[in-house]
Amino acid sequence: MSWILGSMEPHLILSLRPHRSAKAMWNYLKQVYNQDNNARRFQLKLAIANYTQGDLSLQDYYFGFLTFWSDYSDLVTTKRDQFLMKLRPDFESIRASLVNRDHVPTLEACFGELLRKGKGRDMSTTQCYSCKKYGHIAPNCP
Repeated sequence: MSWILGSMEPHLILSLRPHRSAKAMWNYLKQVYNQDNNARRFQLKLAIANYTQGDLSLQDYYFGFLTFWSDYSDLVTTKRDQFLMKLRPDFESIRASLVNRDHVPTLEACFGELLRKGKGRDMSTTQCYSCKKYGHIAPNCP
């Protein structure tokens, strides 16, 4: 009870005088001050529904998606599916290969595989360390 009273604004303490236990105080505070975040939930649902990769790099899209998701983690069935379904069309082949597996990998594994495939980056500025030409990396060197 002392901790609750010591952490509150002085003008709110008077409302707790009738309560004789910490549990009773917590119950009262929850009942009075707990806010239903329906508006925020709606705002996040709308933001996630409209969030697509667009011109963002794969990394920026991924981290932006995780930011929305952490704000409202129980919004959709799986964050992996939401992430994959909103990638640009040039990711279609890798997306299809990921979701058509017997055991669909985690979001983190999907992201890692997308990065390993070299998708989502401008290869015209990437130099091969083997032949020193631009447009590809050594494992794909002609």
